[in-house]
Amino acid sequence: MLLLAAAKRSIALPEGFTAMIRARNFHAAAPMVRMQLDTALRVAALGFVSDPHAYAAAVMEGAAVYKLRDDTGVRLTDHRLLERLVETVPWITTVYRDASAFVHLRARHLWTSIAAIEEAERLVVFQISPCDPARVTEDQYYDAVDAFYQCLLLAMDLILGGMRQVTGLADGPAA
Repeated sequence: MLLLAAAKRSIALPEGFTAMIRARNFHAAAPMVRMQLDTALRVAALGFVSDPHAYAAAVMEGAAVYKLRDDTGVRLTDHRLLERLVETVPWITTVYRDASAFVHLRARHLWTSIAAIEEAERLVVFQISPCDPARVTEDQYYDAVDAFYQCLLLAMDLILGGMRQVTGLADGPAA
């Protein structure tokens, strides 16, 4: 059931992400990168626990993942999941940090609200609207799309690996 829920989430998120990128709404799009990464982290945890079936059942029954423990007895906090996954996915820490900056209200949210900075007059012009100001560059959107896509590929790879394990087609995490 965990793998099915993860697959549904991973397939559904691109719809909203794409719509927000097209609408030039970085505030709404960026947290979806973090959500896609969250899916990958929770599925990856199947390979970090001694009983993947018990882990999956606990998560599906509503247990907080951070209260569960890995195969060494350490709690499965996001930090621990990143620590374990970075061994095979080195880019994950940077994407997690950058995407998380848009989940909790922080100074980072101000960045996409600044329409212009007039240094000489010491003036900052803000744009408070769903659309980002023109100073948010295409490269910044491309970076967000690339990060989302990499997280999607990671999540789907982990989900498919888990499904192969469950069906007996290959070794890997199961639930």
